[in-house]
This record gives sequence, C-alpha cells and structure tokens, in this order.
Amino acid sequence: MFRGLTGQRIKNKFRNLYLSLFLFVNVQMINLSVCSQQTETGKSLQFTMSFSNNKQAPVDIPVMPALSQQNPYFDGGLVARPAGVNDYQPSGNGSFVKKNGKSELTYVITTGAWRLLVGDKPVIGLDQRITGGAYARPGLMPGLGVKGKIRLQVSDGKTSKNLEDFSGITVILSAGTTKWLCEDQNMKLKVLLKVHPFKEDFGFALTAEVESQKQQQIHLDWRFEDASFVKDHGNYSQFAWDKYTQIFVGTKGGNSTVQKGVTRRVIDLKPGISEKDTFLCVWGYSDYDRAEIDSAYSRLRFRPFPSEEWTREMKGKWFHHWIGRGLEPGKKFRSIMQNPEPLISQSEDFWELMLDRVRIKTGDARFDNVVQSIGSRLISNFEYPGYLHGTNYMKYGKINCGYYGHDATGFHNEVATSLKFISGTQCVKGRQRYIMPNFRISQWAEEMNPYFIDQVWYHYRWTGDLEFLNDMWPSVRRAIEHYITTSDPENDGLFTGFYETWNGDAKNRGGKCAISTALGISVLRNGHQMASILNDVDWTFPGQQNPDPPADNDFRKRYKRLLEKAEAVYPTLYNKLIGSYSSGEWDGELRNMPDNEESNYAIWRGIGSLFENYTSMRFIRDTYHQKTENGIIEFCNRNWPVCWSNHYDSFSDAMASVASAAMVNDINNFWPLLKSVSEGVYTKPQCTVIAGGGSQLSLESDQMFMMAVLDNIFGIKPYFGENLLIIRPSLPEDWKNPEISLPDVSYKLSIRSEEIKLEVKTPVARIIQAEIPVKQSIRDVIVNGEKVDFDIKKEVNYCRIIVRTKASAENTINVVLDTGNTIIEGNPDCITNQTATFKIKNAQLIGIHNPQIRFGQVQIDSGNINIIPELTGKYTLFAELKNGNASWYHPLELTVKEPWSIVEQYQSWNADIPARLLSPVVNTEKQVLQFRIANNTYTNLAGEMTITIYGKPIKQKVKLPARQINRIEASLKEFATQLSPGKIPFKVTFNDRETEGFAVSWEAGNNGFYKEKIISLDLKKYNNINISQLYGNDSHLTWRTDYTGAAVGVDWRDDLKIDDLGYKIMVQPVSHINWGVLPEHHNVFSRWIMPSLPDDLNLPVSFPYLEKRQQEKNILALINTENSKSLPGEAIIDIENPVPVEKIYLLTANLTKTCKSYYPAAEIEVVYDSGENQIVQLIPPYNMPSFVQGYCPEALHIPAGKLESTQTFGIYGNNTGLALTDLVTDPGRKMKQLKLRCVSTETVFGIVGISLLTNLHTRK
Repeated sequence: MFRGLTGQRIKNKFRNLYLSLFLFVNVQMINLSVCSQQTETGKSLQFTMSFSNNKQAPVDIPVMPALSQQNPYFDGGLVARPAGVNDYQPSGNGSFVKKNGKSELTYVITTGAWRLLVGDKPVIGLDQRITGGAYARPGLMPGLGVKGKIRLQVSDGKTSKNLEDFSGITVILSAGTTKWLCEDQNMKLKVLLKVHPFKEDFGFALTAEVESQKQQQIHLDWRFEDASFVKDHGNYSQFAWDKYTQIFVGTKGGNSTVQKGVTRRVIDLKPGISEKDTFLCVWGYSDYDRAEIDSAYSRLRFRPFPSEEWTREMKGKWFHHWIGRGLEPGKKFRSIMQNPEPLISQSEDFWELMLDRVRIKTGDARFDNVVQSIGSRLISNFEYPGYLHGTNYMKYGKINCGYYGHDATGFHNEVATSLKFISGTQCVKGRQRYIMPNFRISQWAEEMNPYFIDQVWYHYRWTGDLEFLNDMWPSVRRAIEHYITTSDPENDGLFTGFYETWNGDAKNRGGKCAISTALGISVLRNGHQMASILNDVDWTFPGQQNPDPPADNDFRKRYKRLLEKAEAVYPTLYNKLIGSYSSGEWDGELRNMPDNEESNYAIWRGIGSLFENYTSMRFIRDTYHQKTENGIIEFCNRNWPVCWSNHYDSFSDAMASVASAAMVNDINNFWPLLKSVSEGVYTKPQCTVIAGGGSQLSLESDQMFMMAVLDNIFGIKPYFGENLLIIRPSLPEDWKNPEISLPDVSYKLSIRSEEIKLEVKTPVARIIQAEIPVKQSIRDVIVNGEKVDFDIKKEVNYCRIIVRTKASAENTINVVLDTGNTIIEGNPDCITNQTATFKIKNAQLIGIHNPQIRFGQVQIDSGNINIIPELTGKYTLFAELKNGNASWYHPLELTVKEPWSIVEQYQSWNADIPARLLSPVVNTEKQVLQFRIANNTYTNLAGEMTITIYGKPIKQKVKLPARQINRIEASLKEFATQLSPGKIPFKVTFNDRETEGFAVSWEAGNNGFYKEKIISLDLKKYNNINISQLYGNDSHLTWRTDYTGAAVGVDWRDDLKIDDLGYKIMVQPVSHINWGVLPEHHNVFSRWIMPSLPDDLNLPVSFPYLEKRQQEKNILALINTENSKSLPGEAIIDIENPVPVEKIYLLTANLTKTCKSYYPAAEIEVVYDSGENQIVQLIPPYNMPSFVQGYCPEALHIPAGKLESTQTFGIYGNNTGLALTDLVTDPGRKMKQLKLRCVSTETVFGIVGISLLTNLHTRK
C-alpha cells in the first residue's frame, strides 16, 4: 500500500487560488516557548513549536484500491437478487405470477389521489397518498384522506373461510389490475377474484367468479374494514374517513343483503357452472375546505407559468382532478350500481393499452417482461397537473432523472403539462424549486435547473412542438442564466455544484466538479440549439439612439461562446492516472477515486471524448461493480464515513452507467448489471424494478431504466422538429435479433454473419438515420431495395455505418458484409518490465492511441503490438484497426502488476465490526507474522526469500505457483522485546526484487518493554480550540466550503461575499454530516457531544499530558481552509537535541470529507539529521481516521462521546470516538524536526496527543 513518501517533493505544482482566502496570506511562523520533557531517568526532550497559515497541498496523490464490504450499506431494498422457485415468475404481457405468497397490501396496482393496494393474498386496500408533502408541508388539502380494506369471506353452511385462507392461491400481478385464483379442497370451491380500478371516478369493482365441484349454496360476505361505519342503505353501506370522505360499498347482484357494513350475496352453485358477483366501492367528498382552496389559488399569483390562459385552464383541471370528480359520491355510486360493466370495460381497455406502450423481444423473456411491466405503469405517477416524484413523495419538479420513459412511450401531453407546471416554481432569478399538490413552493430544492433544461429539449426532440418550445423558452432561458451565474462564478467554464455528485447530498459539496461542468455543457448545448431554432436575439427598439449595441444580445452567440469555453476546459477534468473524469479542489489536482456519477451523468448525454469516455466506464466497472449472491450491483462510491447517499448502490444511478456504456459500445460488460437489476422485480414486484424498498413507482428509478434501455441500448434518438429519427443500436451480444415497439417507432434488427437487416416503421413518414455497428468490411448498403452511399464513423469496438433514408413510414436497410472476423490474441494481465505481445489477425493495424499517462514502452512490430510496462496500474490502449473499408478502435484493457506482491486484505468497518487489516497479520498465539504473497505471473517462481524484521534477515526457500496466492510465516519470538503496539514493519526480498509491508497489532508488545521507551510531548499550551467548540453547532468555528456557487434561495445570495473563486459560504465543520448547510436549509446540525476527555482511555500507549478540563483548549486543530479563528494548516516541532525515534504515536480526533476518501488529508514530514526527509501521507480510510466512525483499519478506534443527531447516518452514527495511529520512522537516524500539516480543504487534522517511541530507555 503506497502511503509513505521518502524525499522532498516539489510542492508548488498546485495553483494557489486559495491564497487570497486566508487571513494570513504570508507564512507566519509563531515561535512559542521551549517545552522541556523530563523523563524518569533525567533525560529531557526540548522543543519549540511554530505554525504556518500558508495554503498546504499534498506532495502526491496516490492511486489506492477501494475499501468496502461486499454488501452495501443503506441498501434500502435496492439490491436485486435472482428469483428462486418461491419468488415471482413471468406471466407474460408484463405480469407476474406466484403461488401461495405471503404479502398483503404491498403492490400498488394504480395510483391517483388514492392508491389501490393488493398483494399475494386476496385482500384489497384503499389508501391515501402520503399527506405530509416533501420540502414544504402540508402537501395536500386537509380532510380528504381515505382508508379501507376489503376481505371476502366464503361460507357453505358448515365452514366459513376468508379467501386469503384458502388452501391454494395463485396471484397474477399486472399494471392496473390483479387477479387471484383461489382454491380450497375441503370446500370444493374455486374463486377467481379480479380488481378493476375506475379510470375517472374514485372507486373500483371486484368481480368474483365462483365455481364448485358439487351442488351447494354458498354465502359471499364482503367485509369493509379500517374505516368508520356510518349506516346501511337498503342494498349498500356507507363508511367515513377523515373530515369529508364518504365511502359507499355494495354488490350489483340480486339476492344480496347488507348488515352493519357487511354485504352478503347468496349463490346456488352447480358443478362446472360458474356464478359471478360484482362488489363495488365508490368514495368521494361531502364537501371541502374552501378557505384552503382559496389559499392554494393565492399561491399561484405571480408564478411564472407559460401564460395566464394556461394557468386558468390548469386551475380548473386541478380542482376536478383532486376534488371535483370526488363530489357527490353517493349519487355516483348509485348510478354505477345500475350498470358497472361500461366502467369495468373502460378500465380493462385502458390498461390493455398501457401494456402495449412498450414491447421488446431480446431472446430473454424475463427481461422483456420487466421492460413491458415498467412501461405499462408509467402513467401511474401522473397526478394532474404533472408527474409526481413518486408514489410516496408528494412533490413535483424533482426531475434529476427526467421524464425520458414517459416521452419515449408516447405520454407527450402529460410531459408537456408537467414541464409547464414546474416552470412556475422558479424564483425571480430562475432557480427551479419543488411544488406540492396544494401549490406550496419548497424553500429548498436540489439543483434541478440543468435537468429541467435537458427535459424541455428532450420533449421538443420527441414532438417537434414549436409552440411548446416558444411557451417554455422564457423559463428555460432564466434557468440557463441562473445555472451559469451561480455555478460558474469565475466564468472560466468550470462549474461547481452544491452536490459535487448527485447522490452525495450536502456532504460532497463543491470544488471544480466534473458532473456540474458536464451538465453546464449540456445546458449550454441545449440552450444554443433552442435559441437558434427560436432565433432569439434581444433586439434594441427601432430608432433608439444607443452609442453601443447591447452586450450579449444574441443568445445564439452567447450560449455558443460559453459552450466552447466549457468544452475547452472539460478535458482538464480527465484524470489520466486512473483513466476517468474526476473532480477536485479549486487549487488542487484531481482526486483518484471519483464517484460513478462524475462520468456516467455526462457520457450518455454525448459529452466527452471517445477514448476518455470508454476508459471512464472501465474505471466504473473495475472499481464499483460488485459480484454478490444477488447478482452484479454497482456502488455509487466507496467513500467513508458511511452515511446516507454514499457507499451504497443506487440502481437509478447505475442505469446512467448502463446508458453511458451503451454510448461507448461497452454494453456487453454492463449487461450483467442490467440483468441483475431487472431480476429484482421478480422478488419485489410491489415496487418498481429499480427503486426497491418503499420507493414505489419512483420517477428516479423508472426513468433511468427506461432511458438506458430505449434511448441508448435500442438507440432510439428522435429529432422530430427536423422529421429525423436516429437509430443507433448498442445491443448486448446475448440478445438475438431484437425487436422494439413504441407508439412513435418500431423496429426489428436481424443480425447474420454476412448481412444486417434493419426494418423500421413509424406512424408518419420519417427520415431515418441508421448508425449500425459493424467490424467487417462493408460490401453494400441497400435502402428500400436501392443501393446507396454511406459514411463510416470510427468508434471503440465497432465502426458505425451511417446511412439516411428518405421520409417514409416504412424503411428497410440491408447491410451486406464480407465474411471474416478480426481476432486479437494477447494477455492483458501484464508484468512490469516484461513484454506483452498482441497479435492482430484479419485486420490491418493502423496505430496505437493512449489517452492516459505514459506507463511504459509501446511498439508496433510487423503488425503486432509489443508492450513493456514500467508502472503498475490499469491502462487502456486503443489499437486502430482496419478491415477492408471498416475501421475502428479496439481497446486493450491492461492490468499491470509486479511479478509478485504482498497481498493486503482488509475487513471494512460495519456498525458492530471494527475495521482491521486481516493480512499481513500477527498471530499472537503462535507468535508468528503471517502474510500472503501473490505470484502475478504465468510461470512458477522459486528461490530464497529473505524476510527482514527489525533489521534481522530471516531466510527460507519458497515456491510460488503461477497465478496463485501463497501463505508465508515468520517467527516473532526473538523480537519479543522489540514489539510495540500498532504496525510491525517488515521487508521481503525475493527474485531480485524488494518490497515493504506491515502488520497491525495493537496487542503487540504485551510484555511492556516498549513502555520504557515512550516519551510523550506536552502539547497543552499549543492546543488552539476545545473539541466541543470545534465539533459543536454553536458557531465557535466556521470555515469556507469548497462550494463557491450560489444555487440558493432568492433572498440569500445577495448577502454572500464574492471573491475570485465566487461566492463565500461559511459553515461549521460538522456540516459534513448533515443534509444541508445553506442558510435556507434551517437544519439542526449534528454535533459531537464530548464534554471532556475521558479519564481512563485504556490505551496501549500513554499520553500523560492530555488536557481534561472541560472548558479548556484540548486539541491542536490544523485546518487547510479559511476559517473564522485563523487556525493554522501546519505545525512545526523543532527538537533542540535530535533523538532516534522508532515510531510516532498520534491520538487524534479528525474530521474528513466523504468525497475526499483516498485523497491525502494530512501529511507528516520527519526531518532527520542526515539523509532525505520522510513524508507519510494520512489518507482516509486507510490511515486517516475520523471521529465520526471507526472505519480506519490501521487505527485503534477508541469509543468516546456521542453524535447528538445521527440525521444522515442512522445506526452508523453511533460509533464516534478518538483514534490511535502510529507512524514507523527510521531509528537509525535522529529526528530533529516534525512537520504536521493538513493538506485538504474542509478537513480537520485534530491532534490530541503525541508520543514518541525512542530507542532511549527512560527507566532503569
């Protein structure tokens, strides 16, 4: 593990943008009094301490492996798993079947202002959407809730059973309906129960078809529960719920009675002849709160909707949808009782149409069934006047995942209405917010502007509706200008984001952001196209006398100019070391462990370069794909500490990766993920395939899934304003002759070795631009029976044949190919300084392209590629190949390792399991050092291995079989007096190579010899703050966030100070562990409650000089960020009489930023009396702990204090404490100076105590 650096590195390679942020710009050395450490032997250690407020930067940013456990935290039911025999199975037509399941009221078959709930058991529930709202409360009109539960009891005179207690029950779940086949052997009965939700009225019908094996008379008792019984009305009953809600129930059939709400139907049955009963439920309102309605309407005043006319029309439809259609429920019930069949038929016809919204054939029937199911339920979240965030989320406007599936499946009117409605949420400066069903506007909303702009353009692409674009353009332009102003305050093309990554929430704010810059490019690109279509130029008044023309009055030119600036700087966010786009601090280098969203939110939008995009997707699958018993999952990140929205798998974000993989022709490597995700529906069809948990029918999950499948895998990309439809398929090789059918397009693709045939049908005549992937020489392209010219575009893994048709409703494209496949032979697992050869067959090698760093020698020899790597890591080269007239780039995905290496195995922290290093390890019982050596070559290695411990070599003969891991042991018995708690360093020499390793054992040295060599430094007079002031929420200390944008509320931004970086936001350090930090959030911050340091820390190393008085300064906090107390970033300890030191022990209470995991947080530089300095980097999670959680495997976690509010942490916030770490130094030289520095912004290097392990005995 690379964490220590020897030698002085160049430190001025980072831009010093932050220098102006510090109250002390120049280096300020504060010399404090000499401290004398008196030991029991009379020896003393005298030192002085000085400080610097200069901006600090890490000397290097190493590439480190990700640390996480296999199962994600906060999975929330998001993890799919293959269905077993007892799970649901496909029933075809987007439906799911299961026998004798246990669930009840978990499946939402339709939504509206109400939800109809069913499950495996034939129990039907009636429920109101959640009424609390989200971000603004309450979200609904008061007094209009509904509740109820219906059970059917069957009696034959001897036995009475509820239908859910029958001996056999088979359920078929579908969008808009569910049916149960219930059989009971004892009663000799079969009952087929089916539910039919009404399309317009609040209500539904239940039809029960009953069949008997013998002649008998039965009673059907329909029982309505969980609501207040009001009275019986002859042949029906009335119930109540909430202030205004009335519920009416009864059966249509004759020979029925009602008594106290129970409806009984008597039926005479004959063998083989079924009888039917229909139970009806209609509910609505006796009245409504008119004052609340007036209040809701008043909230619409001055909202920037497209027009007053549209607003008036919307208000009327809104009232009808939420209230008006529910008035006079008794009258409607009695009318329906007379003839329910038309409403039942209307329901069946409607949901049958929904099932036809999207149909695909891939050869994988289970996957096809899932896609059809999701498509059939997309309408369910439409609650006029728009699509709500989800079944359980009462807000409009959270469209970070768009309305892509809705537009692609033909819900164009619903999408248009939704976008017009949420445009009215803008503040006067153009910030999109959320709006509730009762028109309350949220005070805070995540950054929605780029997604809103993207969706308006996407809708126009699907419809070509120029009137819609005209209506929306003022709102779009305000949103564009707001995003430019608040997210690129420096006006340099690099954008910042309050969410540096979407799922990071407030904990990952700021800096120069890859995702925000990519979205900025998308905003400007879409804005330029819309402004060009609308010819938007802000003309001056005719005849007006202006000495100068208005600045930037042509929005076409303005957005193009800003777009070119952003596109020019975007490549600087590509990290060549890891091969991925990444974010960083304003004055720092890019981090080496970016979240998946830092690339996948850009690539599927067509942003980025060919090779860089491909390697970014490789980085995601190599780093974040996890094979589990539930299939393949994709983590958003593997950051620490674990809290909500990090270190978990979010399938909606994983679908962005699938879409991006399709864009870079890497879908074969992402198909297992997509397949695993789709399998989740067979375990929990009560929720969407993606969302899991309680996120039923969530826009965030459904849309990204459909976008990935429809837009990017099937490659349907409309530009109907130009009457153009682009079809760019990027299909998994496992799919056989795929087909797709949507309302606006259908196509079939037939693939054979010698020919590809594409058949496209559209309801109206369209120009088709086909972009067909091939890597064989193309003989001919035939369009509708005629040979045509075509273009060829080089891409990764394929070239694409580009061909356009004339406008037609039916188009057939045949691509005739020459036979013969290209073969590339070679092993991508490379060894440093050894030649790896790749042979190309049936293609000409044109050249090699490397988008990453130079990692070794690459040569072309007689058409072969010879690679001699010099650096370990993962690198991708692109071989440019040509086969006839086909030319493409073939990726060579190299993994370079040393011939052999010490294997480090970690156990990551969990709520009740400490993080620790599992190998190398000290076996205290056997008194041996155990570690593992990996032979990374394909040949056996053998010879003498030397293990050096505390300077003494231990030799042994070893044989290392090829590609295997071998266990090695070395005795520690003779080192008993030299062992000390913490790291046990060792060196391995073998096969002309030497490397270092260490084990960690805090129980080592239990004989106590090391204690005689401990000297503790008294830091009390240098402590600069109290822990409770540092990590409380009482504003004793604030620092500047990395985020310098101003995507905040309308009244707040003008009060924020502005400098060269942009806006300035000062917050408490503990804001890292809270949802929000901006002024309008009004959140109560969590804080670490620890009034004083515990008297007995029970540490293996003593720290006798800790400050334990409650109100005194008890920590030396080093902060590399502008802060209200001017706390320094560096402390320098000068030792008057240098001493040899074996270890430095640190007792710390640090705070790190989640998105800066694997990035140096602090550094310790040891200056010796001779030779080079030693620099040790402290990098979370490995050796830089945080007080929030005990996630650091190289540290000893010491539980202390309590997190007052776990807020974003849940149970993972109950593990606060101090940490003990150790640094191994060179005992052969004398240490004369110790430099401690914090090198990352929004980070605290909090030093509570320092003790040195010297080779000077302090007791006789």
